[in-house]
Amino acid sequence: MCCEGDSYTRCPSESGNCESYKRPEEATMEMTSDMLITPEHDISSKFDTDCDLKVVSAGGPGSKTPSWNGRRRETWNGDVAFLADGKEMLLIGLHPETQRIGSEKQCVQTGNSDVDLPVVDATFPESDDEEGKREYTFQFTRSAFVLKSGDMILITIPYEELTDNKEQFLSSIDSVEFKLSGTEGRVSLQYTRRCQDGVPETRDWQEFSMDNRADLRVNMDEEERYFVRFPCSDNIWFKLFLNAEDEQNSHVELLSKTRGNIYCNKAGWRSWYGGERTDF
Repeated sequence: MCCEGDSYTRCPSESGNCESYKRPEEATMEMTSDMLITPEHDISSKFDTDCDLKVVSAGGPGSKTPSWNGRRRETWNGDVAFLADGKEMLLIGLHPETQRIGSEKQCVQTGNSDVDLPVVDATFPESDDEEGKREYTFQFTRSAFVLKSGDMILITIPYEELTDNKEQFLSSIDSVEFKLSGTEGRVSLQYTRRCQDGVPETRDWQEFSMDNRADLRVNMDEEERYFVRFPCSDNIWFKLFLNAEDEQNSHVELLSKTRGNIYCNKAGWRSWYGGERTDF
């Protein structure tokens, strides 16, 4: 990274050194534990009903175009499905364009085949954001499932309407999945989890070792941020490869808790294996 005034920017090569370097815990570019994650369409991630799910959605590409009255056009904000061992137990559709929770055919789907829930009308609060972003909170309270938009409650579903065994229903839900691809394009959505102990849980940690490599697919249209939990020992070695379709793009290598390097393929003077390596 290079310094420009009081801010950091990407360096074209390793020649840009920052004399006013600050220790990570003192830097202004702090990484908060409440960071939002951009999910993949129809790819599940871990979830526990002891946590609240926070979702921020700006809808589809059409939300950036004005409607006939000059106001920003409302679009579908995505579907959120709660799963138990891969089976959909509860699916909630977010439709500010029709002022409804769910699709026009059925508002809520549930894993209990005996449950038939009607379409639910809901008054969505106006979005003050230029892109039409709304913040939703999905809560599994002691007595009911609750969906909020900001401070406004959109829907409350008592567990009696979802299941005849509340404890089993809540304990069985182990993941959440987002449906984001529609006829007008992909929905812009991010999420995080907030758990009852007060510590936000926002990441699915992947265990790996020298003998058990972790291969992860990522969304190349988004900016990625990676976190690594170190072992107690100071003697560590960690290497993160970022690969394109046909070749390596870059890597980040940590040789200790304070020392490592960043390599960019085909960058700079190409003096190190056809690319540029910067030690830190």
